[in-house]
Amino acid sequence: MRTPPLSKERLRQILRGIPHWQVVLEGAGAGIWSGPRPYRRATGLKRFPVHAQTVKGFPAALKLWRSRNPTPPRVGFGRHVLTEEDPLFTAIWELLPPEAAPSVCAQFLIRSDGSYSDRQRAMGFATAIYAQEQEGLREIGRVQGGNVGWGNSILAEFGAVAIALTLVPPGVSVQVESDLKMLTEALEGKQALNGEAGIYLKIIHAIIQHKKLVVSAVKQPRETVVLPHELAQRGRKAQTTSGPIHALLQHVNRAGGRALVLEAFHALENGQADPDQTWAGRELARLRQIKPDLFQEAQKALKSMTPEEVGQLVAQFRLEAMRAKPPTEKQLALLRSLGAPAPADRAEAARLIEQLIKRKRR
Repeated sequence: MRTPPLSKERLRQILRGIPHWQVVLEGAGAGIWSGPRPYRRATGLKRFPVHAQTVKGFPAALKLWRSRNPTPPRVGFGRHVLTEEDPLFTAIWELLPPEAAPSVCAQFLIRSDGSYSDRQRAMGFATAIYAQEQEGLREIGRVQGGNVGWGNSILAEFGAVAIALTLVPPGVSVQVESDLKMLTEALEGKQALNGEAGIYLKIIHAIIQHKKLVVSAVKQPRETVVLPHELAQRGRKAQTTSGPIHALLQHVNRAGGRALVLEAFHALENGQADPDQTWAGRELARLRQIKPDLFQEAQKALKSMTPEEVGQLVAQFRLEAMRAKPPTEKQLALLRSLGAPAPADRAEAARLIEQLIKRKRR
């Protein structure tokens, strides 16, 4: 059955009448979609990718797309899929809010976040760096770290941006996205800073000047910078109670065996099993012999942790072991079928799959 033609006015009414839209900023399913049916019809993909964002109202969806991509999106609703070749597409651009009018798109995008705990007196920071390509955004790197006994979430985020700017090529344009208003306004020259934050801002300006970068900044909601937010929190937590445990397990030569040794350590401390007959148990005995003081510190830290925290740390060691390994064929096949972006390593693939499973259970 042939889809009836639309007028400009009818098109605007339809777009304004749809309350929520899915915005897919990159990949095979890139575009703005009213729901899964037009998305599936246009792309052949069964589900939205994990990085799809739900936005209220079409103008806001169009604004989000335009802030990331220089090219017009596909727009799918009902039986219609419109592209820039369609004569009606000008009616779509007319719905773009004035403040989001098309502008020069930066060549690189930096998303950053910082994390701090007063109780733990620990700081974490993280940044993700993307290259703007014809197909959309492509992640090219990420940095994560932390510190104990000094700093705060503001300094953490300023430091993350400074590090990220050292990693982009000289002479390019960069857009920084953060949920920290102080940072984005300072980078835009709208706010003067004193103290340690002011020192970090001077460092950032020195990097910009030395590398001849053109930098803009945009404040974004937390959901836009969710990846660096999660990385910053993990960076902070890794510096606290798990510090001696991490230090001890670095002496296990097999990265893939550190999670097993930690499980054996926890079982031994809780009297659940005698692990001496296993490889992990023998490795634990070796650590006790070669690093007795560090072993005692790790033992004390382990006793202060809940079983849930130990389980999270075991999972973290497993992920670290997977970071140097390529994704498995099964992981790649599953992620491709769900329209997810290609993972950089086995750990990234596991994280994406976990997100998909959580979304499916909701």
